[in-house]
Amino acid sequence: MKNLRSSNEFKLLAQTIADVNQYRTVYFIPSPGNWGDALINTGTVQFLDSIGCNYETRSRAELLYEISQVGDDSILELLVIVGGGGGWCETWFSTRDFVSSIAPGVSRVLVLPTTYALKKNPGPDANVIYFSRDSKLASKHLPEALFCHDMAFFLAADVEQEPHTLPRLVALRADREQSPSAKKFEFSVDVSLLGDAFSPVAPLLQIVSRFEHVVSDRLHVAIAGCLLNKSVTLLPGNYEKSREVFAASISPHFPLAQFREWKDFDFWP
Repeated sequence: MKNLRSSNEFKLLAQTIADVNQYRTVYFIPSPGNWGDALINTGTVQFLDSIGCNYETRSRAELLYEISQVGDDSILELLVIVGGGGGWCETWFSTRDFVSSIAPGVSRVLVLPTTYALKKNPGPDANVIYFSRDSKLASKHLPEALFCHDMAFFLAADVEQEPHTLPRLVALRADREQSPSAKKFEFSVDVSLLGDAFSPVAPLLQIVSRFEHVVSDRLHVAIAGCLLNKSVTLLPGNYEKSREVFAASISPHFPLAQFREWKDFDFWP
């Protein structure tokens, strides 16, 4: 498996966490979502373990409840590490709302690599450190964000390679983030919907490993293909997330991958 865990960007993230990890307790709040988000969460757990971070995992609801039990004049002495992903756009904005809800109630917040397609909510956030998984959208919406690769690129796993691979996996979105320009393909399977953000990642990687070429508008299906050294075609969803992560992390490191616009793509070349 090819990953980016030795990159300088992950070293910067590790150093930043070490610099602010002065509190008694560190909470990691995983990202909710589909099976692709499980690659983010698993990569994050491996990262935190690798840097010796002594953390406790909490759900968003659990942390919000803890904050609600503290008086208005007090805060929880916590470093809260918020899982990254795509929850900061018009289609999904739960991460943006969650960060603005918790920032006033805890000592420090660090948001792991996220796509910022919206500006942050109004309100105090001087105690929040933001990491972005691209440069273009971050410079427009949250210019103070630091760059680091998506946490799925830290993932390491033993995947048994099948001796006889199938030619092509077509895994297209079947949700609200589908591009209005997307083409239909009769034999597409949206594999990301077969699990959730807390499912084991080994079965997803095993599915992708069976194919020589991966065609998807699911960013993390494409990332799984890259990690497994497959030929990958990544297509856009309804905003620039995939295009910008491709430019920032996939194109420089995974030469078997390509990004194609829907208008330039044909399932039967």
